[in-house]
Amino acid sequence: MRKPLSLVLVALAVVSCNGADSDGEGGSGGDEPSSTSSTGGPGATTSGSNSTTSGQSSSSSGSGGGEIITITGTGFGVKATPGPVVFDDFEGGAVGAATENQPATVGAWQAGAGSSVPVYSDEVVRAGARSCKNAFDSANYNVSLAQNLDFTVAYLDYWTYVEPLDASPEGFSRNWKPFRLYGDSDTLQAGTTTLNGNSAAIAYFENSMGNGITEWFGGYPTTGWFHIQAWLRLNDDGQQNGTIRVRVDDSAAGATGVALRAGAAPMNQVRIGHYWATDGVDGWPYENPGANVYLDDVYFDTSWARVEVGDAAEYAATQHREIQIVESWTDTEITFSLSRGTLPAGPAWAFVIGEDDTVRATVPVTIP
Repeated sequence: MRKPLSLVLVALAVVSCNGADSDGEGGSGGDEPSSTSSTGGPGATTSGSNSTTSGQSSSSSGSGGGEIITITGTGFGVKATPGPVVFDDFEGGAVGAATENQPATVGAWQAGAGSSVPVYSDEVVRAGARSCKNAFDSANYNVSLAQNLDFTVAYLDYWTYVEPLDASPEGFSRNWKPFRLYGDSDTLQAGTTTLNGNSAAIAYFENSMGNGITEWFGGYPTTGWFHIQAWLRLNDDGQQNGTIRVRVDDSAAGATGVALRAGAAPMNQVRIGHYWATDGVDGWPYENPGANVYLDDVYFDTSWARVEVGDAAEYAATQHREIQIVESWTDTEITFSLSRGTLPAGPAWAFVIGEDDTVRATVPVTIP
């Protein structure tokens, strides 16, 4: 839930960053910045080098009682549509009602494969009073929040909680796909998969033309809410300048500077939930009755430019980050309504992140 709160704003912060201006929202091409994380792999947004970008902030009370934060400085880049394609904290829905074709906090949910099953729920919540419940069983193995639009660039950010109906170690699915992006009549597919009872996970891109990226990383948490982020940039036709990256809490995988498609077909579907197999196979010979997968603070955009608030002064050192809903974005000023999520009281830092996925400015704040 995006909770209103009071905020004490402190001193100006300056970070080193990449000097190239953002090329705006959407589109593909350009060299990808190098990226490292505490786990040593891709999937962590970083500061670049070669120039300095600064930011400072001020605050005011919004008409709805929330805190409006304005960050001023230089070098933020240009984002034509400041907010995401869709964001939902699910606080606006009636418990038990379907989310399909309903307005979200920003944007709206649409109809797609498995989209008739997710409902607003108060059974397991992360913050506030609601979440989205995806109820998987043998008859409903595809249960997804849906978005249908053409895109070549994507950023996905959300929290999820997994509750297998069989609590034994054998109750976890042999094949759970938390989300998937589809394109070109489903011949393009990107996402993550857990295999063999949550023993491992992969970040992947599949293409019937023969292009594909697969990288293993640590298994998913089996208790509590956890944070999923995903970055996609399709390559230009004939070029090796694409990116697919996934981060789950502190585990990361993916690749940059690669060819993800042969041709110019875009992605056109987003499925979040998404797939839970109940049957067994040779590698994991255990059937299961299904699971309840809860989602909250779901954010999808066709731009990597965004604002996050985290619990450390360096993005790579953060253990907890909350995506923010930006209301206006220019090269010199960004305004957003502060979303506390489940960040604790105390110091926090707002990160302005450009279309190239480098941190353009870091502004310290205090959450009371």
